[in-house]
Amino acid sequence: MTHASVIRTAILHVLGAPLAACWKIDIEPLSVTDFRSDGRRWVLRACGVTTPKPAKLPKA
Repeated sequence: MTHASVIRTAILHVLGAPLAACWKIDIEPLSVTDFRSDGRRWVLRACGVTTPKPAKLPKA
């Protein structure tokens, strides 16, 4: 768990994108960003994955 700016910077690094693209990445609060490594390189596997919000129960 970390700040969105840290996640944005990590995504830019893995993708080799310029730093100017940082603010074009939207990080959803409490979402998961998944990076994987095979020991030689890093890849971005998923970004912005969230858990479904619980359904509201009908009022009695």
